[in-house]
Amino acid sequence: MFPRAATTCHNRTCSIILFIPLFNKRRCEHNFICAPTFQIRFFVFEKISSVYNVGANKGLFFAVISASKMVLGRVQLAFCVVLFQTVLHCDGQFERTNYEMSPLPFPTCRADNLECLRRSLRTFFFLMDSGQFDMKPIDPAIINSVALALPEQQMSILLRRVNVTGARWTKLTERRFNLKSGKSGVIFNSDLHVTGQISLEIAGREGPHNGFITMDIHGAETNITYPWTIQRGIDNEDYIVIGPERIAVRNMRIPTYFLQPNDLDAYIIDEALQAKQSILDHFSNEITAALMHSIIDNFRLFSTKVPIKHYYKYMNEKKINN
Repeated sequence: MFPRAATTCHNRTCSIILFIPLFNKRRCEHNFICAPTFQIRFFVFEKISSVYNVGANKGLFFAVISASKMVLGRVQLAFCVVLFQTVLHCDGQFERTNYEMSPLPFPTCRADNLECLRRSLRTFFFLMDSGQFDMKPIDPAIINSVALALPEQQMSILLRRVNVTGARWTKLTERRFNLKSGKSGVIFNSDLHVTGQISLEIAGREGPHNGFITMDIHGAETNITYPWTIQRGIDNEDYIVIGPERIAVRNMRIPTYFLQPNDLDAYIIDEALQAKQSILDHFSNEITAALMHSIIDNFRLFSTKVPIKHYYKYMNEKKINN
């Protein structure tokens, strides 16, 4: 195989350096292996003319080849380096520059540039749902159970196999810096669609009332605060380490719902929910908080694998707000 030439191209002038280790081993008497010899063969130059577009300097190019054939012939050398330089119309195809590619499909943002962060967050949620960087998909999210006990009413309500969708459309409302104890924070706003099994147990009744509930959560506002530090990795890059988060959820309005099937159990459950609507508010808070914990876990995993420089712009050379 013809060895690839090491090339550079600047201002449409190409310099070609060929390293041609073509050698034949031949056996001597007593089965000893002689030192390898190197032969320059003419097809090397002809290969160059077919690979590279010589263009306007074709006459000069083949003149050099003909002269080389006459001079070199079948010269045996211990080592051969041929430097062949001419002007080629190479159209810039031989420039070998190693540009570092960002692992993220969105640009870097200043930590206080809310519009840029909102655009990046939208793409980030799609990365999350596709499992990039070993992150856990969150849309749809499955929550095993949410329970609420009401001793005064002598009843308890349980949601099981809760399926939550809509998390990927969560909106970034606000970014906060330099909070108490040096923490940072974010405020998210989410509209979620929830389905699951619902069971109502009442004291004095032998079995629970069962049904299926579909619930829409509108404008759930989540205030998340967390401590953080910057840590230098073994690759000499800076990474953000996110500490334990604190999540507070506030519902802008009471969730809407309907129950299935249309039977006596569904009627009794509906009566309980209508009599005490704080039950729906509690379920909405618990479901939203569980979802946000999963999102922050993904942020935490992401920030330990991707250097800061790929998603944040430094405010100055030494410090960055997260």
